[in-house]
Amino acid sequence: LGAVALLAAPALAAPQAKPDQIFRLNPRTNKATTVTGTVTADGLSKIEVTRRDGREVSINAAEVIEIAWGSGSSDFSDGGTYASRGAWEEAVKSYQQAAGDAEVREPLRAESRLRAATSLMALAATDSSRFGDVASECDRFLADFPSSRQVPRARGLKARAQWLNGDAAAARDGYRALYETGSGGTEGYPPLATADAALQAAYAAIGAGGTTAWKLCSMSTDTSNPSSPCRFCSRPATPAMRSEHAGLTPRRVGVDLCFRVK
Repeated sequence: LGAVALLAAPALAAPQAKPDQIFRLNPRTNKATTVTGTVTADGLSKIEVTRRDGREVSINAAEVIEIAWGSGSSDFSDGGTYASRGAWEEAVKSYQQAAGDAEVREPLRAESRLRAATSLMALAATDSSRFGDVASECDRFLADFPSSRQVPRARGLKARAQWLNGDAAAARDGYRALYETGSGGTEGYPPLATADAALQAAYAAIGAGGTTAWKLCSMSTDTSNPSSPCRFCSRPATPAMRSEHAGLTPRRVGVDLCFRVK
């Protein structure tokens, strides 16, 4: 009778995998919305998602605010747990294991590699000898995932680590290359991140010293005062100066930034 009862008992449902959540800004409504499913591609131009109903969704990468990653790797989950505790060494190891696991989907492996780098950066806050490891981890990310949406962030993180490791010249070159890629219209490079890279290049150049440096000029775009001088070099904003800067300036709110090799 016991055997019959066991045979008659309903089978337990297998636990469902936790989906990813993609938070995006709708450019038409200017409101945040959420797409739930499994991220199958996380590129510089597009995010590909398979929804639970099997429907494929493509999202412009520029609209993505954040991805809350679901299940797919126990090592990735462990890395998050360790990171939340401030156990950075263990977090690095877990994320590196997830990044190197061929069974893990590529977007999650890319995220794991980047988180290994950011965890190393947190570790370097108390052990400055690890800044070199941060740069190396970023190099690994860039080599393995050259078309990832997170490439601009990894490039900026590498330059920052090089600077903190005492190599201001390498940081200057890294930030400058990042700025030039973004200002050249390459898809997937956010304008604010591009402008920030230019600023960081200027600061790193000061630290690097030498005869070659970046000169930063900033002119107000306030039409009520069109002749306002540059806030940094104090040159008057003459028509000739504005013409010189035209087309070279990543725009921020109310300010045009211009970076010229001195």
